[in-house]
Amino acid sequence: MSSLIKIEKVSEGNFKVYAENGVYLGDFLMKEDGFYDWWPHPDTGKRGFWSAWMLRCMADELDVLNAPYQKEIDEYMRTYHEQGS
Repeated sequence: MSSLIKIEKVSEGNFKVYAENGVYLGDFLMKEDGFYDWWPHPDTGKRGFWSAWMLRCMADELDVLNAPYQKEIDEYMRTYHEQGS
């Protein structure tokens, strides 16, 4: 997990994302397919550019959150293909 951003679980499927200085940036929200996506908060004042390092931090956190569900899908697909279906 990145020390450059902090995530706080609000409820099942909802995490608030903060910069290291405590500024609220937006949310990681679970969609209907079970995967989390990044939803920037429109009132953060961060309407201009997002630097690559910040996007990488958020992408890394999303990968961690999505890993268990992605593993289930990968295992299912491997089994499905091994059965020749």
